[in-house]
Amino acid sequence: MKPDKNNIGNAGEYYVASKLSAMDCIVTVTLGRAEAFDLLIVTKNGKGSHYKVSVKTAWSATAGSFVLNEKAELINSPDLFYAFVKINENVSSPEVWVIPSSFVASVVKKSHQNYIESGHNQNSLRGFPIAKPRGSYDKYYDFVDFNKIDKYKGNYSVFE
Repeated sequence: MKPDKNNIGNAGEYYVASKLSAMDCIVTVTLGRAEAFDLLIVTKNGKGSHYKVSVKTAWSATAGSFVLNEKAELINSPDLFYAFVKINENVSSPEVWVIPSSFVASVVKKSHQNYIESGHNQNSLRGFPIAKPRGSYDKYYDFVDFNKIDKYKGNYSVFE
């Protein structure tokens, strides 16, 4: 049975927090009190760099993209990362892509521009793909280097 949407989101946040804690980072889950991010991180047990992470979680093992809002086009900070988490319906271990906000912003902005230029109406939703889309949506992402996205899978090294 699929858990409640809030529990899916919480599971993604706590999963990433546990991985980073095991890397000797100090991690605080903001519990919705910060608009643009879910985790605050200090590396090297509090003696290193500071980061913010916005966690987006999907339940499905077949999820190929994540839904963001239009603010994602504007968020471009060297200390902010997105963690895209696929829970894989609890059948296998979660998969995580840790991606700089600048890369996410550029993909989201260009793909939405492509969407609008193809005749669709403006809306506040944006998609970020972790895999090459199939079917009618692939034309909006034809500029994306999916090999680069693959390299972000399991990319916790930025927090070392």
